[in-house]
Amino acid sequence: MALAGYKALVKEQSSATTFTDEATTTADDTTYQITSTSKRIWDFDTALVVEDDGSTTTETYTFNKLDGTVTFESSDSERVITVTGKYVALTTVVEAKAFSFDGTCDMLDKTVFQDEAREYAAGLLSAQITIGKFFSVDEYYVDMWDNKTIKVVEFYADSDDTDGVFRVFARVSGDNVSSSIEGLVEEGITLQCTNKMIAEA
Repeated sequence: MALAGYKALVKEQSSATTFTDEATTTADDTTYQITSTSKRIWDFDTALVVEDDGSTTTETYTFNKLDGTVTFESSDSERVITVTGKYVALTTVVEAKAFSFDGTCDMLDKTVFQDEAREYAAGLLSAQITIGKFFSVDEYYVDMWDNKTIKVVEFYADSDDTDGVFRVFARVSGDNVSSSIEGLVEEGITLQCTNKMIAEA
């Protein structure tokens, strides 16, 4: 639910900072999250080193760089997991005046002959973000578009940091500036999400 005062937030990432042998915590001996809450968003391009009791683990695992977690295939209460990599911090983009998140799932036709109704299978997911702002001389988005850099974009449907949060890795795919005689100059930025995204309740 939107709050009075238009308090919705749009955040973006800083430059990456190295962390080394950071401790993790686990509730199920399978998924381990970096303990430091300020280091839970990991840089997209930086390799992650996962160690168990001081040695690089040989176990199979997956990781989510948008919430700082490492997940193993099975539980083991004897693990002592630490992680090394780079994290980014998020700051509020105060000049944004509108945003939208548009997610789609390709529906693949799997209908066979003589079926009386079409049947579909879920295919690939994709998503785009659109951010609207009043134009300024700040060339942050233009630089993102020109340099083809990937950034974390986090935005809220509410001003409460625990409600309606979406966090994605995205790259600017379009930047449009428009103006009319009677209005302010406006800028619309379109970002294409990567295959790594997370939605939090």
